[in-house]
Amino acid sequence: MYDRVIRLNDPENPSSILTDEWLDAGLGALTLGNEILRLRRWLETERLPVEIRSAIEKTIDAFRRFLPEPQHAAAAVKDQMQEIARLDPGAGQAERRGWARVLGAFTEIDFYLTHNPLLTKGKKQSGDYAQGN
Repeated sequence: MYDRVIRLNDPENPSSILTDEWLDAGLGALTLGNEILRLRRWLETERLPVEIRSAIEKTIDAFRRFLPEPQHAAAAVKDQMQEIARLDPGAGQAERRGWARVLGAFTEIDFYLTHNPLLTKGKKQSGDYAQGN
């Protein structure tokens, strides 16, 4: 993850103001890691429906290949988030608490990956910032 975050600290960034995007991304990476750890803990400790357990396992598996295939992990989060949203057990159901927690974790992970697009791109090419990428 560190190699992805450090990409945001580009000394050739032509912006006219000083930016701390690398620091923001680093703090976000901690949040990302915490959300993945939460998902793993819930797999071990919570009684979740099979479909939700499967979605969590698929996402964690996608993050095992984050360094070589970051786009795959980002797509897996979006796909599984949609799958979990579809499984809403309904208001008043005992399973709704676990469902909402898992959906919240997926939403947080998706938010981070969406707002830090350089993390999911391939190796940064010279001139990426000048071209607006």
